[in-house]
Amino acid sequence: MKQGCSLGRRLGLLLAVAVVAAASQSALAIGSSARDHQSFCGQPSIPLKGGAAFGARLGLSAKSFDLGERVLARVEAVGSEDVAFGNAYALFRRDAGGRWVKLPTGPFFGSRRVVAAGTAGPCQAIRVSSGGPGLYRVSKKIQPAVLGKTKPVTVSAVFRVLRPR
Repeated sequence: MKQGCSLGRRLGLLLAVAVVAAASQSALAIGSSARDHQSFCGQPSIPLKGGAAFGARLGLSAKSFDLGERVLARVEAVGSEDVAFGNAYALFRRDAGGRWVKLPTGPFFGSRRVVAAGTAGPCQAIRVSSGGPGLYRVSKKIQPAVLGKTKPVTVSAVFRVLRPR
């Protein structure tokens, strides 16, 4: 009986991810830049890393962006366990001395999200509108969906801002 509940929960999560991905596609079709954001946000299925129990990464829609362009980030569960996270993220810019300087973000509202193993969460839009060209890093805290199993860890992705739009 317990296995059936777990299977039902996983199927429900997969359906929820598909619905969110479809909603993300519709929202991005309006006013989308020249980049093909729809193909990035519309692919919720990702390959699992062999043998990894808990694993996730932060995926970006591209590696470089123009200043003011929308950066799309999503949590990708690449292990064999479901991943939980919130809406909050941290944004950093690398200064001339090579240090990562935290930039203001937020406020963030919303429920805790869960991404099933082997899938990707909904895209989250981040706009870098000041700071100029250079290297940026976005970071997000994640943890296994089963609370208390491990402490949250931070996943990050680095991107480059090229020039003003």
